[in-house]
Amino acid sequence: MIVHDPLYGRFELPVVSRTLIRSPEFRRLSEVRLLNCISPTLATLGEIKRYSHTLGVIHLTSIWSKLSERKHKEPELRALEAATLLHDVGTPPFGHLFEYILREKSGWHHEAIVNKILRGHHAPESTANQFFAGRTPEVYGLLHECNVDFNLLTQILDGSHPLSRLLFGSIDFDNLDNVARMAWALGIPGGATIAKDLASSLSITPTGQLSLCRSKRKAVVEWLALRRSVYEVLISDWPTVSAQAILTRAILLALKAGALEEHNWSMTDEELLSTLRSCRQSKDLVNTEYLGALPTGVILLHLSTPMEAFTAGSSYDVVTRIEQAAVEAGIARPLGFVLKDKGMLQKRLTFVDEDGEAWTEGETTVGTYLYVFSRSQGKAKPKAIEKLVGHLSQAVGFDLGNIIRVVENFGTADTEAQGRLV
Repeated sequence: MIVHDPLYGRFELPVVSRTLIRSPEFRRLSEVRLLNCISPTLATLGEIKRYSHTLGVIHLTSIWSKLSERKHKEPELRALEAATLLHDVGTPPFGHLFEYILREKSGWHHEAIVNKILRGHHAPESTANQFFAGRTPEVYGLLHECNVDFNLLTQILDGSHPLSRLLFGSIDFDNLDNVARMAWALGIPGGATIAKDLASSLSITPTGQLSLCRSKRKAVVEWLALRRSVYEVLISDWPTVSAQAILTRAILLALKAGALEEHNWSMTDEELLSTLRSCRQSKDLVNTEYLGALPTGVILLHLSTPMEAFTAGSSYDVVTRIEQAAVEAGIARPLGFVLKDKGMLQKRLTFVDEDGEAWTEGETTVGTYLYVFSRSQGKAKPKAIEKLVGHLSQAVGFDLGNIIRVVENFGTADTEAQGRLV
């Protein structure tokens, strides 16, 4: 079976994947976006689905497996291929946006749900649950048809096998393709070459450490720079963040109203939108703002303070305080949003070289991004913004000295991404 991909060109799917891709568990990903929202300004990225992303991860895994056949036995390689194809099947609609909410409410995590899916324990209806297109789960039977060792597969998926590092590490096949694919959609070149180079060079020591020759340091530096470029766009593109803020609010309203429940994580993007548009509490928000005129950006604050250090608790509490501070500062019809940075812009990567010596590259960024949007569509006055910063500091609980960057009226200027350093 041949795949034609904009990143890697023409490649052949390996044997196990040819069978597993027909499962409803995997086919659902053809209707789940890689990005957390529909974006009017990042339109190409906003239409990429996790299905095509996973096929890309499979290609990187296949490149690695062909070079590692002598080091790893066939059952391990087959289990790794199956784990690669299935690692994202627990992703909720609109990527991680719904997941962030569920995680704060109950500790739900898409990686932890995968093993439940394999056993049919992912929903109250168990194996009778219609997973996609009216079809019940099929992957368990298909794994037997492919002669995949179920115990090895679950060990890789739950992180207890050394090969897990290739899918769930600080640099792995999943985030190599993720960064390269997003960069391609944003018009940033070079991602595919870096991803294939690093994927073919990684190895796993018998103790489960990620191994990479020091001669690949340049490729690691290039990948870190590419990753930072991608996430700087995602952080500063006001329509994209605004859309995420609106969609988050709509999901919270629908959950509170009972129109959504935790087990609805298995919806597709369109099913979630349909539910939100039929819920009385969220329909106007989705129809008139998310799918209409998005709120414009008033201010973006980049803080060195991690969100856990704020006096407010959950993300919802922080957003509530952001909006209260905005009202007090005179911002019309405000909407708040918060993003945590735990290695989002950059990560500290650790490897062992061919001699077993450890080496590192990069430093993990930690901080928080606070956003205030306005539904009035007008440009906020400088005095209001000046008051807003002080009000935010008091309401949320951060020191003004911890502000790294301020971007004012970033929804109304072409130079909004630069901001001013503090």
